[in-house]
Amino acid sequence: MDLDLPRATNATNNPRQQELPRPHKIAVVGTGQVGSTFAYALLTSGLVGELVLIDANRSRAEGEAMDLSHAVPLSNPMRIWA
Repeated sequence: MDLDLPRATNATNNPRQQELPRPHKIAVVGTGQVGSTFAYALLTSGLVGELVLIDANRSRAEGEAMDLSHAVPLSNPMRIWA
């Protein structure tokens, strides 16, 4: 198996992805299993500049925001709050 590293590296630096507009803010209402998974998907996608988590249990939303903020250094820059 021959791995062409320059081509593999260029695949992650797709110029079309850099041209996509990033919405300023997206709110996820509900931080249960589905809402948390969706918030994580938004984090890893790089399409969001700011993510707001809303839940009836405010401490749960704040906890999810803290958990997601630990992944920000490994993904695209984003502000996450509840």
